[in-house]
Amino acid sequence: MDTNKLRSFFYGLSKQDRESFAKKCNTSVGMIVQIINKNRSCHPTLAIDIDRESKSFVLCDELCPRTDFEYLRQRSRFLEEV
Repeated sequence: MDTNKLRSFFYGLSKQDRESFAKKCNTSVGMIVQIINKNRSCHPTLAIDIDRESKSFVLCDELCPRTDFEYLRQRSRFLEEV
């Protein structure tokens, strides 16, 4: 799990913006700090929320490298074509 971009993004926010970001991701500032410090792993759902709310600055693939997000992307495209 590579948390460098999350660290850079998150600590680049003001304290108020960190709170807002965490809330939009349905988590707490403390949980994000735990993930940044690698004390906790990032759940795939939270990784997707962080990806979305950071406007893909922090990619879900970086936070959960064992999760096959590419499969889900391809599956989604396939279902749209059918």
